[in-house]
Amino acid sequence: MRSLPYVISLNSEPAAWYFDFLNACLSDPSNIFYNEFKNFGLRIASNYFAAKIYYQEICDPEKIHLYLFQEELVLNAEKGINTIICSPTGSGKTVVAAHIILNHLSMMKKNGEIGRVAMLVPTVPLVEQQSTILNTYLRKIYWVEGMSGSEPLSRDGRASYILASDIVVLTPQIFINLIRNIRKDDRLFFTDFSMLIFDECHHCDGDHPYSVLMRMLHDFQGPKPQIIGLTASIPVGSGGLNPEAALNVLSAHCITTVRKCKDDLKLHVTPPFDGKNNFLKYHFEAYHSALCLNDLLPDAYAYKYLLKNLEDDSSFGGDNEKDILKKLHAILKEKYSEEPDSRTIIFVATRLLAEELADHLNCSGVLKKRFGAFLYDVEQYSAVNGQSSSEQRRMIKYFNDGQIKVLVATSVAEEGLDISACNLIIKYNNTGSEMSLIQRRGRGRAKNSRSVLLVLNESVEEKELENIQKELLMHRCLEHIQTKTEEQMRKLVGNSDEVLSLC
Repeated sequence: MRSLPYVISLNSEPAAWYFDFLNACLSDPSNIFYNEFKNFGLRIASNYFAAKIYYQEICDPEKIHLYLFQEELVLNAEKGINTIICSPTGSGKTVVAAHIILNHLSMMKKNGEIGRVAMLVPTVPLVEQQSTILNTYLRKIYWVEGMSGSEPLSRDGRASYILASDIVVLTPQIFINLIRNIRKDDRLFFTDFSMLIFDECHHCDGDHPYSVLMRMLHDFQGPKPQIIGLTASIPVGSGGLNPEAALNVLSAHCITTVRKCKDDLKLHVTPPFDGKNNFLKYHFEAYHSALCLNDLLPDAYAYKYLLKNLEDDSSFGGDNEKDILKKLHAILKEKYSEEPDSRTIIFVATRLLAEELADHLNCSGVLKKRFGAFLYDVEQYSAVNGQSSSEQRRMIKYFNDGQIKVLVATSVAEEGLDISACNLIIKYNNTGSEMSLIQRRGRGRAKNSRSVLLVLNESVEEKELENIQKELLMHRCLEHIQTKTEEQMRKLVGNSDEVLSLC
């Protein structure tokens, strides 16, 4: 009974004291649990006042100021339409998302309805990054929760934390697991959310968790949340002009791009000039001859012949540099002699090459005091001597602060991660899909930035040209789709099974 004031003082409902009275009576007459109950009441009071002080110390949210082209991007979403927002990397899609979320939750509250938004991101590092950005604009107004799966599990589970928040940022697999959870007290439902935002939604194909989640939502018979997709590129497939191929990312009723305010977009987002350099392979006659000897004589003779030819060939002497590497050195020296504070990202295919190339650039003196570092996918390699999340964040921070001027990276740096604007993108004998082309080019956000392709053979160059053609086809698809009315688009995606079969 003596602990009752600690609990009653926290209740806002006048009638709630009765239940606290019952709880206090549970310990009587033996008072076996008195100390535990007293400590519990004190802990509630302590947590309450600590949270209150913490809330008072939180800075006021920053106001969202949209550019004209960003105002165009939010129009369809503000009308409650399912839409894919397709805009270049560096155009502030997360700020656009924050504005859409703020408008959506405000309207739900005004209408007397409960709103909750889930923002799905494809990688763990993006959970922390997007949560931080959303908190910048929404703190003190709405509660933002980030959940990457690395947090320690409480006995209450994850669902309670999500349902206690207004906005949650999480990976799609965690969301799927919570939807399928067999524990009723730790299960989520699609009806718990009024809006789903798919960040980097071009991943929504095949067996990617985005695609799995889409199919689950399609099968759900109840009220469905509004769906917003964010991307810089939409895959168009291998066929011709096919509107379904552009819409298969999400079952959306329209694709939103900048059409009226293109000049404003160009003013604030500068695409780099995309050049290419093609270099031939070395002549492998010595290697072929050594292989022939190896078939007819002991291995030692082939090895001796190969060593002799390598020593005699002046092209293999000295620093043993390849033409493609010499060209890379020349590009970097020219760039940093003209603009010492430049930022460069060199994209490579493998983690091993990223590590070794960064080491070579530092040891060869090409960068002098500018230093290079490597960055690769934390999820793919963390199990085998990989780069931890903290190491990845530290590398990005050093790059953004200028302590590191050159970043050698795998595809992990293509999208999403908050990497500072750079003015030189080099693809080192490496190309990907048309989405990679757009994402990598988008990393060159600074004025007068450019993109360079260095290749060993024509196959890589042909792949790059194919990507450019697919990018042009994507823009033609978008232009074609936007000539249709909303009703036509609804009919186009009305057959959900057909649309989902394309994913």
